[in-house]
Amino acid sequence: MQFTNHKYESFYNRLLKVYKQLHKIATKRNITCYRLYNKDMPEHPLIIDVYGKNIVVYEYESKHTLSEDAYQEWLEITVQIIKEILQVSDDNLYLKMRRRKLNRDNQYQKLNDTKKFETVTEGGHEFLVNFADFLDTGLFLDHRITRGLVQQNALGKKVLNLFCYTGSFSIYAAKGGATEVCSI
Repeated sequence: MQFTNHKYESFYNRLLKVYKQLHKIATKRNITCYRLYNKDMPEHPLIIDVYGKNIVVYEYESKHTLSEDAYQEWLEITVQIIKEILQVSDDNLYLKMRRRKLNRDNQYQKLNDTKKFETVTEGGHEFLVNFADFLDTGLFLDHRITRGLVQQNALGKKVLNLFCYTGSFSIYAAKGGATEVCSI
């Protein structure tokens, strides 16, 4: 890919470096779902999550000063960089916009109605995730370590999951030997 602007080259190099490091660690530890990029560069306000062969890219709404044409160019080049580095097809790349929440209810509204679920593995557990129908997939990758801690400490305990969105913490607690799990 040829770059016409330094900010694209910087993003390309940053993403390539982080991907090489994290992909190597994830492969070694048999981790298939992980957060690759978390708004590392202000000019690229993105979160990039890897779910095996699927990539979810969240763009954070920002007050940029780009014209509509310049913004479209930025978005197209950024997506091309992601596809090139991660070797992902259009069918496995999901681009979503995160907007400032004036009303928390729209976070859970349906975006589509594909009802297409895919199985992903995390920590030896399988989860069904939906990449297209909602803003969130249901398996929040930045909580992976905390879910592991729940599993490690659940043996013989009753667990109350008051913030149950998808039940992933409840699954970890049950797999950790909790005597009872209540998900609300």
